[in-house]
Amino acid sequence: MARHVTKMLAFVALFTTCCGLDASAQGATYGDKPTYTSDGNFVYHRSDDGTAFTLILIDLGVGTSGESAPQLAKEGKIAKAIAKLKRGTVGNPPIASRVFSIVIPVKGGTPFKTTFTVGGSAVNNEGGRSTLVFTVNGQSTIRSFAPNSDISDSDFVQQVDYVAESTSEIRLTVFLLAERDGQAQGAPSTLLVDTIDTDLAIAQSRAAAAKAKRKK
Repeated sequence: MARHVTKMLAFVALFTTCCGLDASAQGATYGDKPTYTSDGNFVYHRSDDGTAFTLILIDLGVGTSGESAPQLAKEGKIAKAIAKLKRGTVGNPPIASRVFSIVIPVKGGTPFKTTFTVGGSAVNNEGGRSTLVFTVNGQSTIRSFAPNSDISDSDFVQQVDYVAESTSEIRLTVFLLAERDGQAQGAPSTLLVDTIDTDLAIAQSRAAAAKAKRKK
């Protein structure tokens, strides 16, 4: 897992050094570290000029059967994760949820404008569903994932636009919900969130690289 995070950081550093953002156009910069977090299992990387950041979220996931999604996220293997989840037994909870929150200071930017890009994966067999709620300073975006057992199409990228007259901080909260029909023991649902970016180019490039890797 440490090697996986190191490679991701190297990838992020390459792009955040060269790419511009909406936030930079508005004269805003992010703080060098968060002022609050509900969970310390993450890596915060800020660009050299302070106009972009990437959050690498470790173990942020939920699942309704078999091994926990956080453990599966450590392995970084969605196919293996689903295989293990399908071996769930009677008694596994039909509903699982988790919340992650973080506060990042901001300087300048009037008005403040940027786009957050959330990356992760969701797989729901028939009878299973999952929901992602992403909140920025009280503004929430909800995305629901219907049954979809195609592992090759499990990754998602969710863009969230945020505009404010001014702000001194960004308060982010991610809520994950996975659920399945209580009568369908063989219908696991899993939802993972891996990254949050303020640069769409980084998120898209990472998603393309991950997709290409799965095809090999």
